[in-house]
Order: sequence, then C-alpha cells, then structure tokens
Amino acid sequence: MVSLPVAGSPNLVEVKRGSRSTILAPFPASYRGGIVATSGDVNNDSIPDIIVAARQGASGKIIVYNGKTDQVMRTFNAFPGFNGQINIASGDVNADGKSDIIVGVGGNGPSHVKVFSINVVAPIQSFIAFPGYNGGVSIASADINGDRRDDIVVGTLGGTAPQVKVFSQGNVLHSFYGFEIPSLSPIVVAAGDLDGDGKAEVMIGSGAGIVPTVTVFSGARPGQAIGSFFAFPQNYRGGLTLTVQDYNNDGKLDILAGTAGGKNPQVRVFNGRTFRQIDSFFASVGGFAGPISLG
Repeated sequence: MVSLPVAGSPNLVEVKRGSRSTILAPFPASYRGGIVATSGDVNNDSIPDIIVAARQGASGKIIVYNGKTDQVMRTFNAFPGFNGQINIASGDVNADGKSDIIVGVGGNGPSHVKVFSINVVAPIQSFIAFPGYNGGVSIASADINGDRRDDIVVGTLGGTAPQVKVFSQGNVLHSFYGFEIPSLSPIVVAAGDLDGDGKAEVMIGSGAGIVPTVTVFSGARPGQAIGSFFAFPQNYRGGLTLTVQDYNNDGKLDILAGTAGGKNPQVRVFNGRTFRQIDSFFASVGGFAGPISLG
C-alpha cells in the first residue's frame, strides 16, 4: 500500500491486491495535509482492511475501509483538537483475532500513543511512550515476545538520542537505542518475524538528513543488531519509509524500503534473511511523483 504523506500532495491512497490496484480518495479534494495508510484485518474475515489517516490538520481523523468491498466501516478522530502530524499502525494487541488501530502523535506534540478497536468508541490503550519528549513518534506492531499478542514498537522522530521502546499491554517490554544512527536524528520503525522463530524482529530506518540505513534487531535477543544495510545510495538523504510483507509469496517476510523524500519515489525490496536486494521499482499514486509512505 502506498500513500502520499507530505502536505500539498493529492488526496490519494493506492491499494495493491496482487495484480489489481485500487485508488482511494478518502478525504475532500480541498484537504492537502497528506495521508498515511496501513492494513489490518479489523473484522476477522481473513481479508486485510484498509486504515487511512489524515496526516495532519484534521484532529487525527481515521477512516477504515472494508478490504473486500472498499466500503467505509468506521470513521473517528484519534486526537480531537490536535492538528499536528500523526502516524498509524495496526496489530492485534488484545488477542481477540481482530487487528486494532494504533495511532501516535507524529510531530510537535507529546509522544502519545492510542489503540482503538473497530467496535469500541474509546481507546482500549493510551500511553505516553517517552515522557517529557515532544518530537513525535513512528510506530509499528508485531508479536515481539512470542505471547501471541502483537506488541507496539515506538521510535523517536528527532531532537533526542534515537530510541526505541517496545510496549506490551501498555507496559515497556524492551528499550534500546538505535545503533549506527547519529545522535538526535529521527528514526522510523517496522516489525515482523523475519526468521520464523515466533518473535518479531525490529527494523530501524534513518530519517531525513542522514544516510539511508536500515538496521535489524533480533526478536529473540532484544536490542542486539543482527544486520544493517544501505537501502539506497549514500548520497540520498531524504529519509526512509519501511514495511514488511511476503513480497515474493515464499511464505517468508521481506523488507520494503521506500524514499520518504524527493520527486522520484522508489521502493527497494530486501530478502528478510540475507538482507540482499531482490527487487526495485518506482512508485507513484495516481500519477503523482513525490515522497511516499509504505503501509
């Protein structure tokens, strides 16, 4: 799934389902605050549903689309009255068989994270990831400790030493700093079980202003880096967007890294075990070539 996160971008999300692609325009044409999107099976029908968020300027507005029909299932504001940036992820944090919607403040505000269930109005979890820090957070979700509940991975977005925390049921499970990332730099996070041991790895990608590095941390040995690679040439400094999926349908997760800056959006795919590049393509949504967000 590819969306356009930068203010001024068209109001579009492209959803790829095998060889079929669907373009969604979730907000009014006048909205130009950027969009972020992800997927998750929120209704337990074995079909991933589409979760779309207004990136900024809209009180954290979330729209959930049925993955089978593209019909709207739910609309709500995650942070009423807050018009700064937000980031989203999905994961089954309460082990009820349905993906929950995870929303974090993405900049210029406290590191507030909320978790919503599709059928519950109030958040089922709400916490401050980094008390006293106001730079925003990137978020991801996967089962890090092998308890069959998805945990929440949170990373800092600049202005402090790049730190990652993993939360289980609102409590800190692990905390470590992003190796090979210069001090005070933003980081983006992703998570998924790359080696099939039942404990998801944590991936850290560099933000804007520094070389495009991806570092992979072990799920079985929290905080231990097991691999690192450059996702793009080292002269690219526009920041990364990361996600994991079984790209080549071999039953194993791969790492997808995209350019979060620049005018020629590119995605590179890396084998999740060897970290070697296996594919590369240019991505645009509705013909718009600019910064992208992967989900």
